[in-house]
Amino acid sequence: MDQRLRGKGNYSFDEIIAYSSKKDDWIELERRLKINYSLERIIINDSKSAGWGINYRVGKNSLCYIHPEINALFIAFQIKEEVIENIKSRLSDYALKVWDNRYPCGNGGWMWYRLTETNQIDEVILLLNNKIKPKNKKRL
Repeated sequence: MDQRLRGKGNYSFDEIIAYSSKKDDWIELERRLKINYSLERIIINDSKSAGWGINYRVGKNSLCYIHPEINALFIAFQIKEEVIENIKSRLSDYALKVWDNRYPCGNGGWMWYRLTETNQIDEVILLLNNKIKPKNKKRL
């Protein structure tokens, strides 16, 4: 079992992030994303595949979905193959494995990245900053 937040209810953002032992990592990831983007948060109500979560949007584009697990954050995002090729040398073996196991879609695919360690925040930021160019900044 994936140990995600599931079931009927009316959870707030704070209740959703409090479900995971990685709450502090989620807060730090969001803080860093807000430096780069004007984010909109949309609560995902118990999706069949991933449970409760938050969709982070930048304008009309979805940046990522984050779903809390007991001991991790399940982060899903669509990214183009050319983006991965440009940063491949900077990605961990774990991220490359996630890419290799992506769900193919268009010119890339859906990556399902499981953040289990605080040091993975940098890699998630690298991936997302290369998915959608940060405001007033070059891609990292």
